[in-house]
Amino acid sequence: MPRSRGNQAGESVRLGDIELRNRLVTSSSLLGYGVSSSGFYGMSPIALLVPLAEFGAVTTRTLTVAPREGHFTTREDWSPRELPGLLKRYARVLRGVDGGFINAFGWCNIGVEAYLRDYYPRTRDQRTIVSLGGFSAEEFVSLVDSVNAAVPAGDIAAVEFNVSCHNVNFDFSQILDAVLAEAVPRSNHPVILKLSPDVDYLDNARRAAKAGVSALTAINTVKALRLDPRTGEPLLANRFGGLSGRAIKPIGLRWLPSCGTPA
Repeated sequence: MPRSRGNQAGESVRLGDIELRNRLVTSSSLLGYGVSSSGFYGMSPIALLVPLAEFGAVTTRTLTVAPREGHFTTREDWSPRELPGLLKRYARVLRGVDGGFINAFGWCNIGVEAYLRDYYPRTRDQRTIVSLGGFSAEEFVSLVDSVNAAVPAGDIAAVEFNVSCHNVNFDFSQILDAVLAEAVPRSNHPVILKLSPDVDYLDNARRAAKAGVSALTAINTVKALRLDPRTGEPLLANRFGGLSGRAIKPIGLRWLPSCGTPA
């Protein structure tokens, strides 16, 4: 995959045919859909506090064909008095660990059509990467068609195909070839493939390059587990979750082509 050419945080960066405003890119889900829906308690509350238009790109929460509760909730109208209940829900899908976080939201999202209707028009000042997730090549094709119809070519940085989430309990290897063959060439926007370091990373990366994928999200979270020290029971609703944060940076660097052949 092409290397970036920006040397400082403020310089633009080009990855093949993907142009970013700078090297600072948010991970999927961190800032929801790039804007808050209903005040501080919407699905993207942190978006109120961060100047997202100054980021290199903002990656959306992974979107599916239909709305999906996952292990969390798609509700957006939380009131201040309901904050304790919302925090309890977060405790079942997000936990801090040494060097990062472990999460299991399970692709909780409002669905691609609602995002394109209610959120995308209000984030035109941002450089957006629209993350897409599905359980078949047909679903990825449908998602791509929806984005193509609503977003003119060049208006977003790219679409990201999430084919590696640990929190939806699905074997993506069985659909990867079909997704690459059918959905990638259909997109009017550059495609980024989000791969897991836990499953044949180099082989899947080579297949992605042959299929015309513009870049890789290196890496998705690493499958992990956190237990309640008193009971020995998993703290997350999905039992296992995805580990992110500083702890996984060395794992990501292991797979970068610039680092040579992984050991």
